[in-house]
Amino acid sequence: MRSYGAMKATEFTKKQINVLYAMNKSGALEIAPEKLETFYKLADYYGYDDNRSVERAEQKILAILKAVFEKDLEKAQELINNF
Repeated sequence: MRSYGAMKATEFTKKQINVLYAMNKSGALEIAPEKLETFYKLADYYGYDDNRSVERAEQKILAILKAVFEKDLEKAQELINNF
């Protein structure tokens, strides 16, 4: 997470989340619509994160993206289920 004074920004984009959406659509991954909505809301996030909840969620999403881009879909699905 990048810091800009009191403001914070996430380090993943909607384009990266689009990959998860496409994999969900094709059936390679199973992601609940509510989780996808949360992923999209946190993509390109810029705002306050006083209680560090956005930072914790960002770390989980980055781990999911890393597993997907490393073609480890079992690990990615496990991380998604635990999100």
